[in-house]
Amino acid sequence: MPTPIDLRNLKGRVRPTIDPSHEFPAPKHEELLAAPERLDEPATAADAFPGALIVWEAPEFDYRPESATNITILSIFLFAGAVIAALFKSYIFAVFLVLAGSLALASARRTPRMITIAVTGRGITVGRGHHDFSNLKSFWISYDPPLFKELILESKGTFTPTIRILLGDADPVELREVLVGFLKEERREETLIDILAKRAGF
Repeated sequence: MPTPIDLRNLKGRVRPTIDPSHEFPAPKHEELLAAPERLDEPATAADAFPGALIVWEAPEFDYRPESATNITILSIFLFAGAVIAALFKSYIFAVFLVLAGSLALASARRTPRMITIAVTGRGITVGRGHHDFSNLKSFWISYDPPLFKELILESKGTFTPTIRILLGDADPVELREVLVGFLKEERREETLIDILAKRAGF
C-alpha cells in the first residue's frame, strides 16, 4: 500500500515552475479597450441579404431638426391646455393632454436609426420586421422630393392598414420594376393634411 504524501510537509520544498523575471508584460490600456474585428459582420447592406432582389438603407423615420422644434412647441401647447383644462375641472381631458404632450416631447427627442430594407421573393423585410406579399394588398411609390420619398404598402391587417417605408437612396424606378411582379400598383394621392404636415416638419 503506498504511503500517503503529506502536502503540508512539502511547503517550501517545491520550486516555482514560472520564473517571475520571465513574466509577460501586462497589455496596454488601449489594447484592452480595442474591440476585435467581427469577421461575421456583412460588409454592406446587400451582403446581409444575398438572395434579395433589391436592398437599400434608410432612416427608421423621417427626421428633420425643424420637425423636432415644431413637435416640442406642440407639446408645450398641450401642457398649457392641460393646465387650462384642470382649472375648468375637466380632469380627464387634462390627463389626456398631459399624456399627448409627453408622447410628443418623447418623439421630438428621438433620433432615427438606419435600417436595412430588402425585397425578396417572399416579401419585404424592414429592419427586424417582415411583411409577406400574401399579407399585402398593393403598393405605391410616392416620389416627390424633397417632401415625399417613400414606399406605401396597403396591408390586409386591421391595426396597420398602411405601411410607409422611406426610400433613402433607393432607385424608385428599379424598386417599381421589382414590386410589380408581386403586388398590384394602386395610385395613392397625398392628402392636403399630409402635404401640410410635411411642410410643417412633421
